Amino acid sequence: MRRLALFMGIIMMALPGIAREMVTQSEDLTCDSVAADSVAVLAGAEREEMMKMSLPELWEQAQWKKPEALVELAERYRYGRGGVEKSMVSALAYYSESPLEVLDLLNEASAVCPKDEFYAYNDIARQLMMWDKLGQNHDAVKRNILTEIDSMPEPRPEWTHNIIDFFNTPSDQRKDKYKFFLLDPTDGDSWMICMIMFGEDDAIKELLKANSPQYLTILKQLSDKIPVLASLAGQILLSRYDEGGRTHFLNEAMEFYQKLDNAGLLSRLEMLTILNIAEDNGEAAIAPFSKDDIARFNALCPPEFREIYDDPTMPVEEVEEIE
Repeated sequence: MRRLALFMGIIMMALPGIAREMVTQSEDLTCDSVAADSVAVLAGAEREEMMKMSLPELWEQAQWKKPEALVELAERYRYGRGGVEKSMVSALAYYSESPLEVLDLLNEASAVCPKDEFYAYNDIARQLMMWDKLGQNHDAVKRNILTEIDSMPEPRPEWTHNIIDFFNTPSDQRKDKYKFFLLDPTDGDSWMICMIMFGEDDAIKELLKANSPQYLTILKQLSDKIPVLASLAGQILLSRYDEGGRTHFLNEAMEFYQKLDNAGLLSRLEMLTILNIAEDNGEAAIAPFSKDDIARFNALCPPEFREIYDDPTMPVEEVEEIE
């Protein structure tokens, strides 16, 4: 569950108190300048070229972990431009694969423009985790969340309405509502919020209940909206394959990983996992990945990366940073 754990870690570390210390150093910045400043480190001819590219062209560049492409995709999802709908979860996914520091982006947004949706989404998600840990009747956290939502400009995004709806649902009925929404979300951002409120472990069990074809079909449909879910499903299915050796689980996992790769979001750790499976079981085991895909994975996972990944003393967080 590395990628989801990484997302949760980013959200929990984005403490608003730290961020607001930057206000005195950012007097010349405005809400409109946040987007420009967040990618200033990657400015230049290549960056301008990426801004003109179509989505398929950007996805192809992102498959090679081209920093400018990953940032451009993150920005498109963050602001809902360039042919995509707004998605804070997708923006976070692409930022996390890029060389930009997500925490720096959140800190800047908090200091300059607290009503920025990317910051608000992550801050409210962090508070929802606290609400769950402190007990779902913790009124102070609930009030803070509702106040922050109320301060957001109209029209407010769909995920804010879903949070209010969840709060207004009697506590003994919430699980049933979360369960329904997990399987039929209106959008990816609302789904991730629901995942947090439902509880990660319970949500995963519900999503893969009995491993029925119906649930796998639902997961595949959801992963088109929510790239991080394809990573999560792939890891779960691979663990089931490791437990029982049934090729059905392996084949399904590869389908999810291909969805992730098509979007340019397959991580180097996931590439290395696929390469190891191919080495142990033959290239046929990782269909539908091609020889060209394998060559790309090998190019992006050089020996020094493999040595670090295979080091059992290396903390997961440090391996993720090397990516």
